[in-house]
Amino acid sequence: MPKISPFSSIKEYQLLVNHYFELRWGLIGKAQKWWEKGLQPNMREVSSADSLFNSGDKLVVLEFFSPGCGGCRALHPKLCQLAEMNQDVQFLQVNYEEHKSMCYNLNVHVLPFFRFYRGSQRSFMQL
Repeated sequence: MPKISPFSSIKEYQLLVNHYFELRWGLIGKAQKWWEKGLQPNMREVSSADSLFNSGDKLVVLEFFSPGCGGCRALHPKLCQLAEMNQDVQFLQVNYEEHKSMCYNLNVHVLPFFRFYRGSQRSFMQL
């Protein structure tokens, strides 16, 4: 007996599955990158070295990551939870692939890597 499928073709099935995921996770138009998912209002990606010190007197957690780093990807949801619980702390993300010279100047050679500083002091604390 031949199999009966509610879909007339594999392509129709794939379109339906893709549409489901777009609706489920709000990905209509473009797919979110893993480091963009779950971001809190006190989390942002750094675009230049100047933006590192524009946090007033807040405690700043500076995360260095790479899109291809499995450890960075695994740690990201926990950082989002920390940011949600600590709204008075500014979380900054530095994409190693886009800002290699800045990372070299800050002696970042392994990922994930974290630096902490108080915005007004402009001095890094290393753990």
